[in-house]
Amino acid sequence: MVIPIIVTLITLAGAIIVPRLHSNADDLRRAESLTSVLDAMPPSTQRRLLEQLRDDHATVWALRQAAPLLPTMRSVGSVAYAAGIVVLIVGVVYLLAAPGHQWWFWLVYIGGVADILVGWLVHRFRTGRRRTWMAAELQRLGLRLPIDARLRREVSGPLVGEVSPRAGTPP
Repeated sequence: MVIPIIVTLITLAGAIIVPRLHSNADDLRRAESLTSVLDAMPPSTQRRLLEQLRDDHATVWALRQAAPLLPTMRSVGSVAYAAGIVVLIVGVVYLLAAPGHQWWFWLVYIGGVADILVGWLVHRFRTGRRRTWMAAELQRLGLRLPIDARLRREVSGPLVGEVSPRAGTPP
């Protein structure tokens, strides 16, 4: 009875913690902190590099804010993800309420994990559509690709997939 509870708690912890680790909402804050660092720097190549990085953070933040929200996909993904977490919690609570070997628990666990997986897949598809939009917008505006690899990944869709990291401009 202890193993199913431990497996479920690890799954729940991963399902709750991992999305928080991949949050990129602080790009504007990074741009602001780079601005304060730049104020104290004399003109140099390092300063120009930091200015580009600051501009990239601000641009990516602005593109992310302007990207279509796709509310239906967001709702479906969130509901599936939350339903999976609830199913896992209910399965553990019921297992604790009815001690003993419960063969059905693993079916409930697989159902909860499947719900979480569906929510994650919908989120990935939504993110891919938003990145494609951001890549097209980056091209449309004639902006260069960000110099930072994480920021470049954030705005890269199939339109800019072939660009080398050092190219500096979209195709």
